[in-house]
Amino acid sequence: PKQALAAKILAAKFQRDPSALLAADFEKEYKIERSVLKRLAEKGICEFFDREIDRSDVSPRETFETKNELDLKLTDEQRQAAKEISIALEKGETTVFLLKGVTGSGKTLVYMKIIEKTLSLGKTALLLVPEISLTPQLIDRFEKAFPKSAAVLHSALSAGERFDAWRNVLKGKKKLVIGARSALFAPLKNLGLIIVDEEHEPSYKQESPPPRYNARDAAIMRAKFENAVITLGSATPSIESYYNAKIGKYKKLELKERADGATMPKIFLVDRIEAAKKGQFSGAFSKILLDKIAEKVQKKEGIILFLNRRGYSPIYECPNCGFTPECENCSVNLVYHKTKLVCHYCDFSIDAFKSCPKCGFPKMKPQGFGSLRIEEELKKSLSEKGVSAKILRLDLDSARKKGARRKILASFAKGEADVLVGTQMVAKGLDIPRVTLVGAINPDSQLLFPDFRASERTFQLLAQVSGRAGRSKGKPGEAVLQTSRPNHYAIQAAVKGNYEDFYEKELEYRRESLYPPFARFVLIEFQSEDKALAEKAGLAFYQKLPKTDKAVIPNPPTEPLVYKIRNRYRKIIVVKNVKKLDPSAKKLRAALIEALTYCKKKFSAGKLRIKIDVDSYSSL
Repeated sequence: PKQALAAKILAAKFQRDPSALLAADFEKEYKIERSVLKRLAEKGICEFFDREIDRSDVSPRETFETKNELDLKLTDEQRQAAKEISIALEKGETTVFLLKGVTGSGKTLVYMKIIEKTLSLGKTALLLVPEISLTPQLIDRFEKAFPKSAAVLHSALSAGERFDAWRNVLKGKKKLVIGARSALFAPLKNLGLIIVDEEHEPSYKQESPPPRYNARDAAIMRAKFENAVITLGSATPSIESYYNAKIGKYKKLELKERADGATMPKIFLVDRIEAAKKGQFSGAFSKILLDKIAEKVQKKEGIILFLNRRGYSPIYECPNCGFTPECENCSVNLVYHKTKLVCHYCDFSIDAFKSCPKCGFPKMKPQGFGSLRIEEELKKSLSEKGVSAKILRLDLDSARKKGARRKILASFAKGEADVLVGTQMVAKGLDIPRVTLVGAINPDSQLLFPDFRASERTFQLLAQVSGRAGRSKGKPGEAVLQTSRPNHYAIQAAVKGNYEDFYEKELEYRRESLYPPFARFVLIEFQSEDKALAEKAGLAFYQKLPKTDKAVIPNPPTEPLVYKIRNRYRKIIVVKNVKKLDPSAKKLRAALIEALTYCKKKFSAGKLRIKIDVDSYSSL
């Protein structure tokens, strides 16, 4: 009976349209198993054959409403930047440009114009973005400008989609590649242009697994190999890149004004401590932020709230004895996710318990705020004001499913939600004209990190997240930054929008302390399930490093903040390599190779891992 039913459906379909059917679609639509169709094939009623299908052309998805931006008129600053890069493209000589443009200045339109120029010269182009969370809106904008020309490469694609995109690039069917750091290795032929958007982003650095490379720096090398032009773009360039532009290694181009007559957002700085003393703080929200959210919701304007922490609460504590549950595998507290306690290092999780397992106190208490708790508290606070708002959340938890990022962002962009609450995913790269308010809940938490880049990252984050507001002429933007350190130079510079002031202060600190760009920062990590072995290996490595050469400066082994990850104990050594005394890093390489060779002979490789990360972005 099943075969008869399938045969009747196939016959009816064939009479209407004699073209072939995709077996998977047929099975899904009519709930008919493949085995039934194979029986029909054995009887000669139908025939199976393989046909090549490009998954990138058939995948349905939520889209952002967008126009062809190549039709837009360039500002004088944009025209000058595009002109200088176009001249270099015509010469076919490697030139590194640093395009520094304030948020909303139209760097993307400059990218489009120089890509258009590259393709007109018969060459190919590569656009790197730091994270896949930035790609949905960007992809739609570029596909509108360059229909059927763009291939997308990033880790959220299925293996099949990645295969199709890769092969289309290899065959020359796609002349433009857009993707995250691994897209750097796309097999583009006759490469004429590489663009690294948001070049300052630490996510360009691959830390694990090896190879440990920075896609921005590797992109510059690829451009040199292929005589291509490379453009690094950012509103808040990394200290290293801006220093290179200052000394003439890179060619600096600047966009000082927002495009289309839009103005920079007005920034309100809230001192969390003083506001709390005056009773102007409720939970995670200052009075001024809550009032402005309510006002914008009633006007049907978009609001983005940024908090650099997912989950409900970072700490789950017993108010009686102070007990906080820790991960079984890592030296970190478990993060409270309402029904679960989760480790954000190894994904270990347990069901959340209500009473304290140590003293038996009947009620554990969540401390601090995660994005889930912010969403919940905001609904409650607005409800008390008589305001009803639809809130969306964008973080690693809400965006796990394939296509979830795109769906959430597209829904918010279309006005189907009033507020978007999120982690770093909402802090950069978004260009949504309806957004007129940005709130940063506790953005200066990064300043507490024992990392020489802590101030730089804080400044960049505040400048970038503020820049999501007021990106259209008719809708001026506002940003509310809630901080416990209002006088810190990074926060003051972000409020004033003064990159130069921040750069000069930070550069002086780096010069005095011998950090990049004046020295290479090398992190050597020793991991073992045997704590004593990690300590012995770290000490042996350190003892083999030179102590009198001023070009290579090693610090003794130390225990990082997170001293255990996935049941492996960690020790680290920091080595600074002074560039002025060792320009090519010849002395550094020799010292590291000698120490590594010695340790490999002395210790069993099966029990010990040694990781050497040059120009490391981590010191934890």
